[in-house]
Amino acid sequence: MKYFVEFRREPSAPRLDDPLSSNKSTAAYIAGLQKRGFLEVGYVFVTGGGIGILNVASHEELWEILFAYPLFTSFKWHVEPLADAAITLSRAIEMFEQEAGK
Repeated sequence: MKYFVEFRREPSAPRLDDPLSSNKSTAAYIAGLQKRGFLEVGYVFVTGGGIGILNVASHEELWEILFAYPLFTSFKWHVEPLADAAITLSRAIEMFEQEAGK
């Protein structure tokens, strides 16, 4: 299952005590997700936060991955499940054609 994940820094999140260490652990965590094939693409916003496309087996697995993110509580998260456009559109066309044939 693929998911679009957006994260933005919570305005009320406290400043990091050790930004160097936090960034290193976050970079290692993201590299691990990429190596294991969970993170297909990831980008950060110049102003903070970012987006990713994650491919995982279940909603629960996604939750575990996000919750384990080193700075999880510092961000507001937005998640959208994704469907393949070609499959979805072809199925929609089939449904509309069936409806028109009635």
